[in-house]
Amino acid sequence: MNRHLLSALGAAVIAAACSAPGGSGDLGGGDYGANGGTGNGTGTGNGTGNGTGTGNGTGTGNGNTGTGNPNDPGGGTAPPTSGPGSSGSAAHQSFVNTVYPAISICVTCHANGTQGAPKLLANDAATSYQYLDANGMIQTPSMLQTKGSHEGPALTDSQAQLIANWLQLEAQERTGQQAPVNILAQMGDCLDQTKFNAIAFQNLKTYPRKGENTDRCTGCDNAPCRVCHTGGDGGFYMAMGSNLDQNTFAQTKTQTYIVKYVGLNGTQVVPSNAIQTKSDAVSTAPAYTPHPAFKLTDTMKTALDAFVNDAITKYNNKQCGQVTDGGAAPDAN
Repeated sequence: MNRHLLSALGAAVIAAACSAPGGSGDLGGGDYGANGGTGNGTGTGNGTGNGTGTGNGTGTGNGNTGTGNPNDPGGGTAPPTSGPGSSGSAAHQSFVNTVYPAISICVTCHANGTQGAPKLLANDAATSYQYLDANGMIQTPSMLQTKGSHEGPALTDSQAQLIANWLQLEAQERTGQQAPVNILAQMGDCLDQTKFNAIAFQNLKTYPRKGENTDRCTGCDNAPCRVCHTGGDGGFYMAMGSNLDQNTFAQTKTQTYIVKYVGLNGTQVVPSNAIQTKSDAVSTAPAYTPHPAFKLTDTMKTALDAFVNDAITKYNNKQCGQVTDGGAAPDAN
């Protein structure tokens, strides 16, 4: 199956790009819990950051308020306790019991970063499930289904059928929930173009890895990422700086490409961190790996964080025109 099974989980991720560093509130690592801390101090709280309320009021510290990288091994949060994405759901169990064992060849590369494959899977089924959800791959069609042959083989007919059956179960479970099934499609209305433009993707370029001869490697020496992604190649749409510049934001808002920025934990929107995942994979890949290396500047990372977190905040506050009463939504997520 895919070695770049969703590189920029853009397709997850075979696309080129980068994201933010670790820690609470950014795309690079740490928890992405939705609940703030509850203070347990009296008066001014129990020490610094352990609550500023009075009595048992709500505090300002110790809460998992970050929106960091759920794809960081050991990071992220537990799956929902019930409903879509929870370990007890029939769809989740279908993935664990039937799909994961059947895609062991994909795990071989995508759990360990072999040959520059983005780490979109893990060495256990439960963690792999959350990685795929966070990368927006639990939807129909999924990049799991459309990736095709790459540095890894395409799905066999048997694998494809197991994945289709699993995704159908996911679609049934996620319809009519508090957050509707087409969350990723609705997220497009939450994106702010000014914040997107501030990332300045037109300045994102490749660089040669250690040991690469720039006369031999392809597109590895200061080439703009738009050279390969102007048409959405590899699940990442980036025409910034070209005569198709105006299409980039419009395409980013669609369900196909928005997964480079946001994904899900059940029905909770989280940063996908797909661009950073891809950057990490290609930067540590062996010389002459097909996808060239690239890296975001610190300024780009900060702007990318601001763009993603602003969209998630708007969605959570129901400011993007989404269904608010648990209404049914179309097709699969």
